[in-house]
Formats: sequence, structure tokens, C-alpha cells
Amino acid sequence: MTSLAPLEIASGLVLGLEDQPQVAASCVAPLAALEDAIRPALERTPCLISFSGGRDSSAVLATATALARREGLPLPIPATNRFPDVAEANESFWQELVVEALGLEDWVRLEFGDDLDSVGPIAAAVLREYGLLWPFNAHFHVPLLRAAAGGSLITGIGGDEIYGESRRRRAALVLAGAVRPERRDVLRVSFALAPHRLRRAVLLRREHIDIPWLTPSALERLSTAWADFAAAEPLRWSRHMRWCARLRYIRLGVASLGLLAGDHDARIVHGSQFPRRSCERAPRGGRSQRDHGRALRHAASRRGVGPAGQSQLRRGLFRRS
Repeated sequence: MTSLAPLEIASGLVLGLEDQPQVAASCVAPLAALEDAIRPALERTPCLISFSGGRDSSAVLATATALARREGLPLPIPATNRFPDVAEANESFWQELVVEALGLEDWVRLEFGDDLDSVGPIAAAVLREYGLLWPFNAHFHVPLLRAAAGGSLITGIGGDEIYGESRRRRAALVLAGAVRPERRDVLRVSFALAPHRLRRAVLLRREHIDIPWLTPSALERLSTAWADFAAAEPLRWSRHMRWCARLRYIRLGVASLGLLAGDHDARIVHGSQFPRRSCERAPRGGRSQRDHGRALRHAASRRGVGPAGQSQLRRGLFRRS
């Protein structure tokens, strides 16, 4: 595994790209690419899915459930770390809504107090065994891997980068004619099409990294490296996907979790690590996705969520690209 550089250790930020990974040359729709990534985990039971109730983990859980039912495989089991003493971490309503809509009966729910603190007993054991891993909360997966011992665990690492809103996403949609332009899109598109050097200068001037324990010289080096990295984010979806596959911090996170999985005889699979190249455009959803959408709306209605909230929830959780 690539080691962390001194500035990365001091700041907690990992930037830069690594070599392009080897993937099959064939181009498949994003949903098919996701299914290819998670199918090996479904074939090794029990198959647990790290599930927070957010968009990324819900999309992976819904896709895995549909795939298992279609191919006659055992259903995946959502697995959730819960922190009842931390009110702002309570996502139980949304978690229960998704699990109910998918018709899943098994669900591993683990409750913690301070056991998973960054200086708690689980993190300390990982530090003694492996040294410093990235990300800092890699040890959060240890209880989930214990529950998945002998089987598999699917995580959503990299989901924010692939499925979330990127810095240049809006500009790409405007240029593709996918959204109605608004006044501020002039600036967004101008920034997106500007040379890398100009984008880098704008980011250096407009956005600041504030890490008070760094020396001024270290902070300057970090800010310059971050601006150079952020300015290089591609505009087109296909290039953005390849860029995400090369992100150094994703590679480090995958390697860290792989080490932890080895301790528990568990296969760990990441929904964003596609074995085949994802095409730029995807076909419309099939019956299983429509069925999940109807089930989600039905479950939301029983829990008092109105039509507007149901629509927003379904777009957020089950959009396919």
C-alpha cells in the first residue's frame, strides 16, 4: 500500500492521482457496471452492505437487492453502525424507510457509545496492528467486518465522488443542454472551460484551507497542491469517471479496508470500484427499479411523508447516473 506523505499525515488530506487502473475495455451502462462490481459479494454469503440510509448506500442496497432477486441469490443484509447518544447522527427514520420499501427482513444494527472514537479501543487496536491508516475512521468498518466474517461486505467508498454533485457538474449539464441555463451559469461555464492555470489561480484566491495546527509554509504548500488538484477535475462524465478511479485517497481507503477485511476472512467489495468501464449514458430504468420506487413511496406515505417529500426522496436515493 502506498504510504502517507508527511504533509498528508499532518493535514489529514490526501491529494493527487495514481496510475490508471486496469479495467475491461467493454463499455457498459452505469447500472450494469455497478451490478458487476457487487455480484461477487452477493455470491459469498452472508453479504452485508454498509448502510447509513444516505443516497449512496441506499442506491447500492437497492441495486444489490434487485440483482439478488433477479438472479436467485440470497438477499443482501444492510448493516448499520448506530450512535444513540449522538442526536445529530440519528438517521433511523430514513434507514427504516428504505429497508421497509425494499422488503428486507434481516438487518444488522450495531449500537455504540464511545467505542468507535478516534482514540477509542477499536481505533487503538487497529493503530497498534497496522500503524496509521487512511481515512482516519477506517476502523468504523471493523464491527461490520466482524459481522460479515466468512462472507462479504459491500461499502460505498467512492460513492460521493461518482454519484454526488461535483464542482463542475452544473456546467457540464448546461453545455449538454440537460438543464435550463440561469444567470450564474455564465460564470460556471466560463470557469469550466478556462485553462487549468486560470482555474487554479481562481481557486487559490477564492477558497482557503484553514488547518490551524499547520505552519504557514506547510499551509501554503497544501493550499497550492489542493488548488492544482481541484482545478484538474474533468468536465465530461466519462473522463470524470476515469479521474475518480485514479484518486489517491480512494486507493488508500480501499487498501486500508482490504487490510482490515483480511483479519475477518471477509471479502470486501466497493460499489464504486467498477471492473468494467461505465458508459457516459445509461438506459432508462427497468421494472425492478420502478417497483422499488413504488415501494418507497408507499412506505413513505405510511410514515407521513407527503408527495413532494416522496418525490425528492426517490430522486435522491434511486437516480441511476
